[in-house]
Amino acid sequence: MNATGRHLATAADLATVPMLTHVTGERLHHLATAHPVRRFAAGSVLLHQGAPATRLLIMLDGQATAVVNHPDGTRSRYPLAAAPCVIDKAAVLAGGAYPATWAATAPGRALPLGAHAFRALLSDQPQMREHVLRYLALQVSQTRTALAAGAARPAVTRLAHWLLAASQSGARPVICLPAGQQGIAEELGLSRVTVNRALQQLTREGAIRPRPQAIILLDLARLAVMTG
Repeated sequence: MNATGRHLATAADLATVPMLTHVTGERLHHLATAHPVRRFAAGSVLLHQGAPATRLLIMLDGQATAVVNHPDGTRSRYPLAAAPCVIDKAAVLAGGAYPATWAATAPGRALPLGAHAFRALLSDQPQMREHVLRYLALQVSQTRTALAAGAARPAVTRLAHWLLAASQSGARPVICLPAGQQGIAEELGLSRVTVNRALQQLTREGAIRPRPQAIILLDLARLAVMTG
């Protein structure tokens, strides 16, 4: 991870991370003192695709996106990850290599946690273990649903669904696009031209207003109708 400095977190910092919410105060204090936090700038590469998955990142601030480069020259993108969150639990548990390159889209702080320390936490913190299992199971379920839906749904329907999910059910009326329309295309498995046409249709319907590097949601009810 390209870092701009090493600092210490506090137990209160770590307690904001959903995975660590139920970890005991003593263990959080130990984590904070034993594992220095790294500050990173926007554009910093946090994890490299193909590198050994020996640690995860506990993101305290900032946000990041991940790109998978495929052998045929194409690439796909993961959904934007905003702190507080953890990257990349699944890769560390599976061993092997990181399946994607994670890069920061906003400055922030992250605490790198080695695989051994992560497994030790899972072993002696049952509530954290249950949280991780539920999270990974939900990811599998969402991936299966997305694959099934993507094979049949029109592009504008998929995009409307993506916008609603990105808005967290309307809590965020502005969807930031650090990678622009190309980022949406890579995440949905569509071409940039197809995404642009779908955005134009949603704009004509009065559901959204595109802006450089962002989309403003105007009519959530209309977007919901278009997901069906």
